[in-house]
Amino acid sequence: MLYNMMQFLIETHDEYIKRLTGKLKTGEAASLKISSMNLFAREDTPIYEFLEEMKRADSRAEGSGAFRVIFDKAQANRTAVMPDGHYTLRLGFWDLYLWRKKMKASRIRKKTQKDFASILVDLPPRYREIKALPGFWRKFMSGHLFQFLAAMHIKVAVVQDYDGVISTSIANGELSSESRQNNLALTLPNDRLAAEFALEMIDPATEIGYRNYAVQEIVPKIRLVADFGNYGSPGEISKIHQLAESMINPSRESKYKDGRMQNIAPTNIILVSQYVPSGTLLKSLRLTATPKGRGAEGGGFGARVVVPLQPKRDYRRRGTGFRVLFANFTRHRGKHIITFDRPMPSHVKCLLARYDDGSVSMIFGSDNFDSTADSFYRNTELSLHVDRVFPGEDGYGMVVAMLGKLVETREIPKAEMEKFLG
Repeated sequence: MLYNMMQFLIETHDEYIKRLTGKLKTGEAASLKISSMNLFAREDTPIYEFLEEMKRADSRAEGSGAFRVIFDKAQANRTAVMPDGHYTLRLGFWDLYLWRKKMKASRIRKKTQKDFASILVDLPPRYREIKALPGFWRKFMSGHLFQFLAAMHIKVAVVQDYDGVISTSIANGELSSESRQNNLALTLPNDRLAAEFALEMIDPATEIGYRNYAVQEIVPKIRLVADFGNYGSPGEISKIHQLAESMINPSRESKYKDGRMQNIAPTNIILVSQYVPSGTLLKSLRLTATPKGRGAEGGGFGARVVVPLQPKRDYRRRGTGFRVLFANFTRHRGKHIITFDRPMPSHVKCLLARYDDGSVSMIFGSDNFDSTADSFYRNTELSLHVDRVFPGEDGYGMVVAMLGKLVETREIPKAEMEKFLG
């Protein structure tokens, strides 16, 4: 798809993996590096076929390192992929819940790592460097006492063809054959800045230094944002969450017009995530949805705020811990946030906003927009941020296309897309 001067492609996870597999089979790809938090491939599945083609391509390249799968081995080893596609912590001897299924999943996980050991690279979560404080006190001062649960959560692929074209795909989905849920991938077909930045973020040799996050502008108003652990920065939420909250409630962003300051007001917000919002993000959504002059906070923007929910039988609504989060959302969401049950499970992570001046914004990538989890531990994340673009500018067509894909995959009804675009 071509919109103005910027090219992009939005696919489902199956389409994305099939396309990459095709490039490997035909020998088009001179190199391919892909990252995933988990790695779980049952034989005779598209993911297993993709990994086999990666291994063959690496063999043809004589083990040059051009074809690699980067994953978080520690996280993969402490979780089990269940038949419905969800991940659950493995607690060894004490874990009696669905014990047999978990043990079978564990065997498949071990076999996957063994079969494809030659192309695997372990990448644990990344953290900023603070030499003045020992490890425990970094965690204590940041408030992230459960940082041991953090993961390298980036899902990205960088492919360079023999003709010199290099593409970067920002994805939602894991390299898991059991992921029976919606996932999307957004590809920038020929952008070297995006590719170099993504490769740096998944390269174990990259030194994070004193950064809490890193940003790479691709074109004006469109950028990639990576988050790291923030030991030693108490109270600071991740950069992606800061951007998300600014999108939802842009009251701090004012513009000078006709001799006075005027605030930008959101008219439509759509938050698609595998989890219901909580914490400060939920508070921002509730305030933005509240009509002016109403509510305990004194009212907000009266925007149409839409939060699709998982199907009623999905584990993210039925599971014990998730029921607590869902009950919290139900209790604190207020009267004005619009919800509905999605027809199928989803792992998509996308935030879209439209404002009263006609501009639109979007965040798409690996971050689940889970403010509660973000306050206890910080994953390594990568997302694409489109910042208030207008019709005719690069990025506007990307937002429209994303809305269309959400309709196509039944994440939102077509009527919501029409209301969003006005």
